[in-house]
Amino acid sequence: MINRKAYKLLYIILLGSFFTIFSGSATREVEQKKEDKVRKEAPGNPASKLHVLISGDQYLLPFKLFEDTIKEESGIELQYTTISSGDFYAEVKESLFRRKGSYDLAVIQPSWLPEFALAKVIVPLTQYTEILDPENDDIFKPYLELYCKYGDLLYSLPFDGDVRIYYYRRDLIENNDERRNFKAKYGYDLEVPQTLEQAYDFAQFFTRKKGELLAGKQLEEDFYGTGMVLGRGWCHYEWMDHFVAYNGLYFNENFEPAINSEAGIQALDDIKRLITYAPPDTLKSDYTMNRDAFLNGRLASLVLWSDMYKFVFHSDLSMVLDKVGVSSIPGVEKDNRLHFRATMPHGRVMVVSSSSKIPEKAFWVASYMSTKASIDYTLDPRTNCDPFRYSHTKRADILSDYLSYFSGKEVDLTECEQYLTVVANSMSSGVPDLAIPSMRDYIDILDLYIHRVLLGELDSEQALDEVADRWEELSNSVGYEGQKDAWEILYGSWKKLWMFE
Repeated sequence: MINRKAYKLLYIILLGSFFTIFSGSATREVEQKKEDKVRKEAPGNPASKLHVLISGDQYLLPFKLFEDTIKEESGIELQYTTISSGDFYAEVKESLFRRKGSYDLAVIQPSWLPEFALAKVIVPLTQYTEILDPENDDIFKPYLELYCKYGDLLYSLPFDGDVRIYYYRRDLIENNDERRNFKAKYGYDLEVPQTLEQAYDFAQFFTRKKGELLAGKQLEEDFYGTGMVLGRGWCHYEWMDHFVAYNGLYFNENFEPAINSEAGIQALDDIKRLITYAPPDTLKSDYTMNRDAFLNGRLASLVLWSDMYKFVFHSDLSMVLDKVGVSSIPGVEKDNRLHFRATMPHGRVMVVSSSSKIPEKAFWVASYMSTKASIDYTLDPRTNCDPFRYSHTKRADILSDYLSYFSGKEVDLTECEQYLTVVANSMSSGVPDLAIPSMRDYIDILDLYIHRVLLGELDSEQALDEVADRWEELSNSVGYEGQKDAWEILYGSWKKLWMFE
């Protein structure tokens, strides 16, 4: 049941990725047996203040929604420090490594986990699981193994489950004129693209100039077949979507750079070809620019993070309400079957500082947010957070209630079921960010050279060869053996989940 009073107090959304914080709570009523369990297991005496470090106001909101319940059930009063996303890594590292500040709980990107675990500035959580069951069996297995653990030890609990999915204009696919013209041009029926090649055809076909017809209506501005996040600092995400489809790996099992493999080169060449059907400012684009272009009705398709789905239903922001479908990222046909993997860039997890004087209570709050609260806030349109538990994707009723209120009209339950099924399938096949110490430096080098290729300064093979050389230099400067050990742990976790072909 949605707390309507709280919702009315907070119906203003800022498109810059965060929402206005307000007083009040929108917590969902929890079944009585769960309330009894929480009361029984809460570390309620004596009352404590617990300091949480968070990146950006958008990740503060879930805590604000549940802080009163947490205090009531456990006696723990939450205090916060929020840092802008650009400064967050440096601030967390400074705080944890030098024991600056008094943070008990931090919400971080999971790709930072190995660096912090190796430095012993965060604590393993297994020792605290008797305090409140974190229900790890309910977490999507790739997320649990690749983002919450380092080796065999549990170091974090999930807070936000990012995954990239495929958005498309359903109304265009359903238009008879467009279907007839597509079949005449490509020789097969216009359907939701299942392969990268089909996605290319889709983008090419729907790219139109101002004045041309689209679904029987004359365009008042140029229309593009696809959107892409190809600005500096973002373009490696697009590359990764294709790279993993071709079964690419950052390093091989001997810790030799493998980004300049056939898979890496093909992925980069794909992007170079596809950009022809994207807006002209694509090489400067980021998440927000692409999201806005799609919501404003300028794009036929887009691969973006799963949270954008909730924005589609904002009646004041979206021009494509009731026109959008979602699917898994298109894959590659190999050996007469579709080879599909989804990318899971970013995400957020909660870690307990080794300098905390109340680690048990920090764990209790993390567990409460990850289990009890998350069934609500991951489906709440006011947050940037996405599902990360199997149970989240079974609650289309909660999502439908939220989106119906959010859009001002009844949202069909089957639409929500379809979206959550896509999220579930994608998370179950999820491929993580590179998660080794200094990963930001490795990725920044990769992103720089991808961008140079897209600017026409280098060809794909030359660029990725230079990336491989610079990665080897970076590994040596950071400490080759330590980096190799960290990669072997990550690689071993990957092998638990998939057999590399």
